[in-house]
Amino acid sequence: VIGDWGSGKTRFLQVVGSICFRPVFASGAITPAPIFRILDRYRGTLILDEADFKDSSAWADMVKILNNGYRPGFPVLRADKVDGKWYPRGYLVFGPKLLATRFRFEDEALESRCLTATMLTLTRPDIPRVLPNSFQDEIGDLRSKLLTFRLHNLLKLKGSEFTNDLLEPGLQPRLQEILVPLKILAGCDQHLSDTLSSFIKRQQESLYSRRRESPEGHVLAAIIQLHQEGAVLTADAISQSVNNADAAEMTARKAGWIARRLGFTKSRLPRDGRHVVVWDETLVSRMASQYGIALSPSIS
Repeated sequence: VIGDWGSGKTRFLQVVGSICFRPVFASGAITPAPIFRILDRYRGTLILDEADFKDSSAWADMVKILNNGYRPGFPVLRADKVDGKWYPRGYLVFGPKLLATRFRFEDEALESRCLTATMLTLTRPDIPRVLPNSFQDEIGDLRSKLLTFRLHNLLKLKGSEFTNDLLEPGLQPRLQEILVPLKILAGCDQHLSDTLSSFIKRQQESLYSRRRESPEGHVLAAIIQLHQEGAVLTADAISQSVNNADAAEMTARKAGWIARRLGFTKSRLPRDGRHVVVWDETLVSRMASQYGIALSPSIS
């Protein structure tokens, strides 16, 4: 969850985290070092408030924990000192994680692994500012029901093979990986399954929106537009198209560099020696699907 201070992030973690599987409230960790050790020992759900680590080295370690904990079989490798000697060791950090931050993660690969909800400032007067004494009793009842559900369905899922029939059309592979386990848990509840699908699709559109507003998205859109207009794909023309679209100011040099980063190649025009971006329809179709850019029928 993301949101400004006072938007209810901590209360959300406190309430939802209390019914999670083996919750590990690690908001007091100054560095990531105790986090991966606790996850390796208890294999529970990481509950982390204020997950915006300011220290760059600590944040690099935290990204490793979050990225490697996305799926089983990818431990965090560390060197531990035993009797004056250093020995490599892998810490298993796989498991669900509940995080609260003020902003989205700048690391796009990490952000794409998250299901993000935005917290808004409290407007409902019926929500208690302090949790009542009945909270623990209600949590105990919910945990008992969840455990019953788990025991009742454990053998149904054990050894099952998940086919492509569960995949959602038009959804990116990363989000498919997130949706399929949730749809399996939804079982025959079609309403819940449809609600999950709608939520994941909104997540995808949010990712598309951020990608389209990135410098790479602006350059890709400019290349597509210039090609449709029959213009020569020079770096000057691309940068001018980006600037005309009210995007951030971009130089021709930067536009050419981003085009190469996207996978485009360059060639020299024999008549005047200008360097132009080579149109690659296969590359454009693939990149447009990644950035959520609609192509005209003449291109697609």
